[in-house]
Amino acid sequence: MAVKAKQKKETSTPGLKQEKEQTVSVQEVVKDERTHKISGFSLLVLSILLLIALGSYCFTWQEDQDKVFKAGADFLFVDNLQVDNMLGRLGAWTGHTLIYKGFGLAAFLLCTLPFVAGVNLIFGKKLFSVWRNVKYTFTGLVFFSVALAFALPDSGFSYGGAVGEFCSQYLSNLMGKAGTGLLLFVAGFSWFIWRFNPVFKLPKRLEKPTLSDAEANLTKPEVVAAVVPEAVEETAIP
Repeated sequence: MAVKAKQKKETSTPGLKQEKEQTVSVQEVVKDERTHKISGFSLLVLSILLLIALGSYCFTWQEDQDKVFKAGADFLFVDNLQVDNMLGRLGAWTGHTLIYKGFGLAAFLLCTLPFVAGVNLIFGKKLFSVWRNVKYTFTGLVFFSVALAFALPDSGFSYGGAVGEFCSQYLSNLMGKAGTGLLLFVAGFSWFIWRFNPVFKLPKRLEKPTLSDAEANLTKPEVVAAVVPEAVEETAIP
């Protein structure tokens, strides 16, 4: 027994301490600065990929649209299906969903949402207001989709998307073309004032400049006094 106890003492190194397993909670991981930076860069990449997918769809929609319709819900999982979008089938499906079935060209405004959130997370500061960007983005989605669908109704490309075309047709049936155009003008002008808050001033009436007494004296014409020679007495000629 004594030998066994001695062997146990020899195997243990007195100078080294056994490492303790550190438990990290989910809350600590979420609050970690490194997590914020990783999430920020991921959101920036997402905004860039979304921009590429939508931009590429504007040039390749004619080649990819029939393939999306034929494949239907299985478009992302069909084998041996080639598309022309720069981001492949995922890009073609994203562009078809957000532009054709969604808001048309106004869908590009959605790229700003992950961009704003990503920049704030990377720098750890509130450089952009997320809530303000959300308000402007969704109001811009509705307005620009309806305006583009109303302005370009017979175009082959879906400039306003399904949402804009539906709203434009409904308003045209309700108010007519003139009423819808006037409503869109007022709505766009109101959105511009709400977004940029311009200052309107009436032009000032031009008035004649008033001169001070000193300036008035300088501008008066100088009166030159004529020196009249005194009458020379006529001398009688002898």
